[in-house]
Amino acid sequence: ADARASLVAELVGDDLTRLELPEGAFLHGYAKYLVGFGKTKVNLSRSMTQEGDDRCFFYHTYRPENLTEEERRLSFEEYDPGYVKPSTPMPKPQGKSGFNMLWIKMYFYLLEAAVEHLGETGRVLVGEGLRDAAREQARVFIEQADATECCVDEQYLIDHLPLELDIEREPLWQSYDKHGAKQLLYNNFYKVLFKETGYAKTGDKEEA
Repeated sequence: ADARASLVAELVGDDLTRLELPEGAFLHGYAKYLVGFGKTKVNLSRSMTQEGDDRCFFYHTYRPENLTEEERRLSFEEYDPGYVKPSTPMPKPQGKSGFNMLWIKMYFYLLEAAVEHLGETGRVLVGEGLRDAAREQARVFIEQADATECCVDEQYLIDHLPLELDIEREPLWQSYDKHGAKQLLYNNFYKVLFKETGYAKTGDKEEA
């Protein structure tokens, strides 16, 4: 069997849909980003890049000269004479959708655990946590916007908030709306975030 197919099978099993690639396509570099054959080098700065930053800078390098012949063939198309580029255009990666899914799932399972152990009190406590999170998120957005001479408007929230700005357009709520999760999030996170950032939002719902 093709070594690339074997590598994919080892990494994702039979569920090839997890790759989110066009049918039959295998991107060179998939091995590079997932496993790197233990030869990817990551450099992390020891300090913030400038005063006021809340994250460090890092980058990774993955050089063909550090690989075996077979590793180069699997990782870089220029080292694979038999490589044929996919005929189907590749969609651009959408990182926000991944963070959006993780955010909602983590929130949902925290809420579910709280309700199972504490009942309605657990739901109330999660609501309080959401309000605190919204106020902190608003503070960070405002500080970062000021530092970059921006304003926290609709486009800023779309670009920086991991959640869908219009909660009604989020399809995940079809599966994760147990315990009134969507309404609780809207009332205690969205509304507070909109108020604290000064973003005007009409049509607010009644409190859960």
